[in-house]
Amino acid sequence: MTKRAWTVMVKSSRRSTAPELKSVQQFTYLGSFISSDGKIDKEIDNRLVKAYRAFGKLHKRVWCNKHLKKSTKVSVYRAIVLSTLLYVSESWVIYRHQLHLLKGFHQRCLCSVLNIHWSDYVTNVSVLEQAGVTSIKAMLIRTQLHWAGHMSRMEDHHLPEITLYDELATGCRKRGALKKRYRDSLKQYLSLHHIDCHQLSTLASNQDSWRHSIPDTAASFENACRISLEEKRQCRNNHSSPISPKGTLRCAFCYQTCLSCIGPCSHQQAYSKRG
Repeated sequence: MTKRAWTVMVKSSRRSTAPELKSVQQFTYLGSFISSDGKIDKEIDNRLVKAYRAFGKLHKRVWCNKHLKKSTKVSVYRAIVLSTLLYVSESWVIYRHQLHLLKGFHQRCLCSVLNIHWSDYVTNVSVLEQAGVTSIKAMLIRTQLHWAGHMSRMEDHHLPEITLYDELATGCRKRGALKKRYRDSLKQYLSLHHIDCHQLSTLASNQDSWRHSIPDTAASFENACRISLEEKRQCRNNHSSPISPKGTLRCAFCYQTCLSCIGPCSHQQAYSKRG
């Protein structure tokens, strides 16, 4: 038997024993969890599990190491944990409850890195300021705007550019509310930068100016969020309601003043039960 005939026989035997491709509803591709319905709930869970695992492996050697500076710990957290958590976040279509999961993980990890206990009563804004790290929403804005500019500069035959700009010629949708699309979240992020979605390809054609403008957008969004959170916190501390001013709500029985709209209802129920 010649060498060529033996090679052909080996190749044919390998082809016969190759597994068949099956039709599945979900699979993992390049570390990302892809589902047939387009949702990213399981992908978020997968990212959280891997990020928790990466954070736990560094607990003794980095986070609890007293010889390391806090800035060094934060740099390690950003390089390892955050990169694991936000892997392939450029293409995420994220909802509010998914964002709350990512925010909770981010705040818990920063409190552990900075050695902040829950009994210290430190706000989330102050934790981010001490660590010098932005919020998860600001990070998502930066990554998705970077990716949007990259897609707009692609040629017409590339698949991401086709998926972003093309539309279905035929078909109908089911009854009910529309599912959130990547285009919807992208329009929201562009509105923060006061950019019309139709001007995206024109503005993103200059790569340097586009990339320099993205951090300013994320920073302005971060500052606006922190200001609004601080105003809400001061409003709660002052026991004042923006809807009804202090001292205007009174009980119909004992004329006691209440500080919120729900106060008179609960007070009158308790007063009527006492007789």
